[in-house]
Amino acid sequence: MFITIVYTVLMALYVGIMVYRIKKHTFGQYLREETGFVAIFIVVSLTVKGPELLKEIYIPLVLLVFLVGNLRK
Repeated sequence: MFITIVYTVLMALYVGIMVYRIKKHTFGQYLREETGFVAIFIVVSLTVKGPELLKEIYIPLVLLVFLVGNLRK
């Protein structure tokens, strides 16, 4: 249960940072860092022992936000 809460908080924080950078038009300046964060998030998501439903929601959400930020840069 604790891992699920920490995983959810980290995902929300990460998506919040990406949305903030998209709104401030600074996403393109940190593209390498954002790509690294997405890769790390996917690796952590695949290895964490949490509910599969959360993984099925969070991974596409992070990829979608990253794609939107990358297209709007």
